[in-house]
Amino acid sequence: MEENLCLLWQDVSTRSWYHVGNLIKHDDDSFSFYYELKEKDKGLEEALAVGYQLHPAFPLMEKEYHSTKLFSAFARRLPSRNRRDYGFLFDLQKNLTNFELLELTGGSLYVDSYEFVKPVKENEGMFEIECFLRAWRHWNDESEMLLETTKLSLEMEPNNEYDRNAVCVINGETRKKIGYIPAFYSSFVTRVLKEEIPIHLEYHYFEEAAPQYKVKLILVGEIPQKLNYQIKNDSLLLY
Repeated sequence: MEENLCLLWQDVSTRSWYHVGNLIKHDDDSFSFYYELKEKDKGLEEALAVGYQLHPAFPLMEKEYHSTKLFSAFARRLPSRNRRDYGFLFDLQKNLTNFELLELTGGSLYVDSYEFVKPVKENEGMFEIECFLRAWRHWNDESEMLLETTKLSLEMEPNNEYDRNAVCVINGETRKKIGYIPAFYSSFVTRVLKEEIPIHLEYHYFEEAAPQYKVKLILVGEIPQKLNYQIKNDSLLLY
């Protein structure tokens, strides 16, 4: 079955994220990349309006690019498999493919504002989101940690100055905010919360990880009946 990742770009002046492209891994292990032309909210069109420039490796907006291996522009974004801060977390001694490594780490670099994320997955009317908590370093000091018994909850934050659909994660024991759901998922999660549909929230806490990999979240719930979407490769495409 085909697998896909969404390429995001961040406008550093507003900290807003935009879904600008899609990377597809095909059954024969070949790859394709194309720009996201259908997304109306925070898609390529809005990104271009605020100053985004097409990736130099993919200069034609309406072309679908193909390669027999992971595009070199994306392969360069992979971390060294010898890095200690990745090794203990992702068990890189196993035979992860480059695509799996890109999926796990997001391929973020300090020199630009790109990141890969997993799409919202669908299975028999249920959704699943797997992501890392954002802003742990901002909301927690070095002594902060999560226990196995700690319960987490989600709360909408409509007055957030950067994202009106922001969803924060709350430590159920201390009632303290510990971070946010990544902005790419916040609009969808907000729609679910507004419908008062329960979301089952699990997490894995990695004490020794870098801040951006401290808390891995898994959200599962029922897809709202009012949601306008279609399914492609077991992923939700929202409209």
